[in-house]
Amino acid sequence: MVTEGTAKSTKAQPIEAPVFYESGRVSPYRLDYRTTDPKTGKVKRVKRFFASREEAVEEWRKTSRTRRDYGLHALSYDAEAHREWMEAKRVVGAGVSLVECAVFWLRHAGEVSESPEVGEGVAIFVEDKQGQGLSKHHVADLKFTCGRFAEFCGKITVREVDEATVRRFLLSRPVSARSIRNDKLSLANFLNYAKRRRWLKEVPEIHASDLPKEKKSPKGVLAPGETERMFAWLAEHRPEFIPWAAIQAFAGVRHAEADRFLWEWVDCDHERLVVPADICKTDDDWVIQGLPPALWNWLREYRSEGAFRKPDSKLVSKLRRRWVEGEVIKAWPSNALRHTFCTMHMSLTQSPDATAAKMRHQNTKQLWRSYCAKIVPAKVAEAYFASAPAKISKAACRPVRPAKNLIG
Repeated sequence: MVTEGTAKSTKAQPIEAPVFYESGRVSPYRLDYRTTDPKTGKVKRVKRFFASREEAVEEWRKTSRTRRDYGLHALSYDAEAHREWMEAKRVVGAGVSLVECAVFWLRHAGEVSESPEVGEGVAIFVEDKQGQGLSKHHVADLKFTCGRFAEFCGKITVREVDEATVRRFLLSRPVSARSIRNDKLSLANFLNYAKRRRWLKEVPEIHASDLPKEKKSPKGVLAPGETERMFAWLAEHRPEFIPWAAIQAFAGVRHAEADRFLWEWVDCDHERLVVPADICKTDDDWVIQGLPPALWNWLREYRSEGAFRKPDSKLVSKLRRRWVEGEVIKAWPSNALRHTFCTMHMSLTQSPDATAAKMRHQNTKQLWRSYCAKIVPAKVAEAYFASAPAKISKAACRPVRPAKNLIG
């Protein structure tokens, strides 16, 4: 479709009839047509401008003939591709098939001429990944797994790595199925890199059936009543730990991050938390907003300065045992507060994407696999997030100095 200036665009007309409208450009004649992206295969729209109507109409007719004779994809054949084709024909000669030349190159000239030892290849791979600005945790994981693979392989070159070698390595350690799966993912990262560098012709494929089956991890959560009793106990006996527990229970902050949290990252006025990159597992700065009122009620009630007060690992174990013995909770599941937050937030919002954003996950797959126990009724989730100082007696909420016979 060719377009040029009138005050208003007109309705679409038959394919050979140009339509004109006000362009407002130095080259007022515009040609619109659809083609396919050679990289993705998706249809895209192309706009080209011409100085005269004759040039635009002639180009449109040529485009229409090409599309009619060779299909829509033919419009993706550009000048650069034509120059490459002409240069290739000049090199190999007019009577030689470029397709046969490409097949020959893949079988012979395309073979890896020089392949480093696995250890040397891993060192280059890790250095390259560090230069790409990836998360330091990700790079450390790649370095650890691929380093063990290099030790396992010994002096062989990357080209000699085959399916049997990879399988033996993955099964060489008595670890969980999940750890084996993580090793496989890290190793695939290196092997794909080796193929791109032409150290390796094909990446060895390991079928999932050749590896131990990964079992779903247990995801235990606390009931709303258990959570409320736990905070009531803390308010009576150890109120200094309430903010540390609240950001885990009502914001989904990781245990390791809560241990290093500072009050300067808490903005009660705008109700948002800032998780800086240096304490975040994902190595990114995060601003978490839209958190439940219960969190802000607890944080305002026990506002302080400096670092959050936290119990050491031994005291955490003692607290949990005391809660079970005192029937504050039935049992303490692994990673209970983060699992509970995920389960309750997804049940309340019915939006996995929103929960993933709060928990700082790039997608929802990890939530379903490792964090969300099951979707509970919305009333249960509402009761969980309603836990706040106002729900407990004022005496229980008032900070109390712990007695000497209580947990130290």
